[in-house]
Amino acid sequence: MISGASSSNAKPLISGATSSNARSPQKRKPALADIFKAQIASGKVDLTNKSLGDTHSYQLCEIIRKYSLQGNVKSLNLSNNRLSDKSMGDLMKAINDTKIEKLILQSNKLTDKCVETIVVALRPNKSLKVLNLGAGQISTRNSQNKLKNGLLKQKIEVIFG
Repeated sequence: MISGASSSNAKPLISGATSSNARSPQKRKPALADIFKAQIASGKVDLTNKSLGDTHSYQLCEIIRKYSLQGNVKSLNLSNNRLSDKSMGDLMKAINDTKIEKLILQSNKLTDKCVETIVVALRPNKSLKVLNLGAGQISTRNSQNKLKNGLLKQKIEVIFG
């Protein structure tokens, strides 16, 4: 749910949500692009706790490509969302089209299955220096080593905790 629609059980994710109770309407939540644009001047974009999931990955990638270079964004925090292995290929390719140096993906829904996708997608990357995946997402030592070793040539530091 990105704009306009709401349901009794679903939380509004990005924008356009209003309350069904006419007495206490909620303010319209800012659109993802508006949040991103408002923060680009600082060089750090924080999209923590925005309920972003795989259904938002296309929109997120387009916004990253469009606005990151305008504001010279160096850090992107996508922690505490619902991004899963499915989103990683497109997300990493979008990061390649920017000058982002630090990507934080703590507390999402990533598993060992996305390691190969991340390594392959980041091969052409020339700017990313830190990939922070947080603790517990890439859980096996073998997968952690595969990710670290796969990104050695690009000199990307991978953080797991």
